[in-house]
Amino acid sequence: MEFFTDDNRNGIIYTYDGTFDGFLCCVFTAYNTKRFPSKIARYGTFTPSIFDRVSDVRTDKVEAERVYEGIRKNISGKALYYAYLAFMTEREGMEDDIFEFLRLGFKYGGRVLNMMNNDAVLSVVKLKEKAYREADKLFGFLRFEELEGGIYYAELEPDNNILELLAKHFEDRFPNRRFIMCDKGRGISAVYDAGELTLLRGIPENLPPRSENEEEYRRLWKCFYDAVEIKERRNPKLQRSMMPKKYWKYIIEKSL
Repeated sequence: MEFFTDDNRNGIIYTYDGTFDGFLCCVFTAYNTKRFPSKIARYGTFTPSIFDRVSDVRTDKVEAERVYEGIRKNISGKALYYAYLAFMTEREGMEDDIFEFLRLGFKYGGRVLNMMNNDAVLSVVKLKEKAYREADKLFGFLRFEELEGGIYYAELEPDNNILELLAKHFEDRFPNRRFIMCDKGRGISAVYDAGELTLLRGIPENLPPRSENEEEYRRLWKCFYDAVEIKERRNPKLQRSMMPKKYWKYIIEKSL
């Protein structure tokens, strides 16, 4: 795949399915047709004017993979990681900043990561930090419970769309366990079984009940938490700074 560096923006608007692969296909289309978009938006989130030219870009795994490799080869793996994490924030207009970040990367290579005087680059760096900070918290805060049949289950409602990142982290940590992670706010799930990680639309229904071991461990943990807590030194403000209150309903000591 050849990457051109001329900025041929001509007022066309690309719409896509909202996935990272779909976004990369917009990048592919822009360079393949030499028509750089003035805007990239998800299907149904943008109302064009009568003067706008809109092109719906379909998601193609082969095209997306070519852009993946193009970013790694022509910019860097770090730049790909920055773009991926920035995309997870789902901030309005992020696609335009990430596209400009990649356009500069194809022109200047890995030096783009140091171009902090550019608004798009600075935006991508800040968005990357935003997504990573939340993921880093949940690497430690996320709680799994054991269901009957040896399945481990966790629920979360993150601000950023980081389910895939979290699932891959726990896939590496627990390669021999089966687990299900559900982003209840977005209605998506990650299922890991037999060495294969699958992302699904929807939340699984009719899950097995908690195992007897899980119920006992929950009771013991609650007793331990109550026993070691010094009520006179309770500091909710400090607790919230260490663990935001939005996560409390999914941890045992706060949910019981």
